[in-house]
Amino acid sequence: MLSFIGEMTMASGYLSITSPGLF
Repeated sequence: MLSFIGEMTMASGYLSITSPGLF
């Protein structure tokens, strides 16, 4: 469960950094 949350947060952070306008 924690690994799943970690993956989601990592993906969200990566997307927000690469595409700040998307979020």
